[in-house]
Amino acid sequence: MKDSTVKNLTIKDIIDRRIQYINSRSPKEQLEFKYYDKGSLRAYKDILIDIESLTEDKFVEKYLDIIQQNKGKKFN
Repeated sequence: MKDSTVKNLTIKDIIDRRIQYINSRSPKEQLEFKYYDKGSLRAYKDILIDIESLTEDKFVEKYLDIIQQNKGKKFN
């Protein structure tokens, strides 16, 4: 962890740390969470691209739309 305050933490920092956590799983966990991690890593990489390429309004609009589209869906 860094010695900075939380107010300096960015979405990119959080996603980078999550990717690092997924990639550092034990072999047993990698096998157990294989499909979940594959989808998560793809989503995180898409978000990182959007952070670099979209304006704040477009970013929020895109992800609110995704939330609305998936509202009420159950995932196995």
